[in-house]
Amino acid sequence: MIKLKNYKFILVLIMFLTIVISLNMEAKDNNLEQGKDLFFQAREDYYNGDNDIEKLIETAGQSNFYLEKVNNDDQKYLWQGQVEFLIAEMYEVKGEPRKAARHFENSSELALKSIKKNKKLSEAHRLLADTYMRLMEYKGVIYLMTSGPKAVKLLQKAVKLDKENYTAFNSLGIYYINAPKIGGGDIDKGITMFQKALDSKDKFDNFISYIWIANAYIKLKDKDQAIDSAKQALKIYPANKWAEDILKEAKEI
Repeated sequence: MIKLKNYKFILVLIMFLTIVISLNMEAKDNNLEQGKDLFFQAREDYYNGDNDIEKLIETAGQSNFYLEKVNNDDQKYLWQGQVEFLIAEMYEVKGEPRKAARHFENSSELALKSIKKNKKLSEAHRLLADTYMRLMEYKGVIYLMTSGPKAVKLLQKAVKLDKENYTAFNSLGIYYINAPKIGGGDIDKGITMFQKALDSKDKFDNFISYIWIANAYIKLKDKDQAIDSAKQALKIYPANKWAEDILKEAKEI
């Protein structure tokens, strides 16, 4: 009889611990989702023309409150890196290059930490490549010469790991249309990458594809294609100044 009571107690204890662990795991998942939601909110407002950059930086930064609590380190570092990258872009718009460079470097370090935790995480490879490409604007020629090839290899690995990583296809396109020929630059190849990325159902991916296709056609002096692509970008984010400027430039070809 005593043994039976012990078994019942152990069974109840196991059930209680299972519920507690389950609730804790759900809370951790919620932290990741809440952190991502704040990131997406800040990015959406930023690309849709919200000029209150300080408020946007604060919103993006708030996501780290939740992301810091995420147990899954590869996802935690990946999304913290995404946040740092977005904040860096915002500081560029504010005209604060030192702060922008620092946040791009933070993003790079976090992407690398994410890869070390999970070498098969496609998005972490893409993010690290993007940080290399953006830091080329802030560092010297030697950095540019060494980081360019690294970025391409990382992006190629990203799409190999995930053939539907459309953000990585966009990043490859950006590299190809901006790199010199000696460094693998090829505008037509870049346009092909952007067209692949347009298979994405994510409107942000589509915006990036269209605006860079417009850039590519401006380089090729194809006025009609450039105007059409810029207009497609503006359909997604009607108040985006970048797209407005690209459309204006396209009309002046």
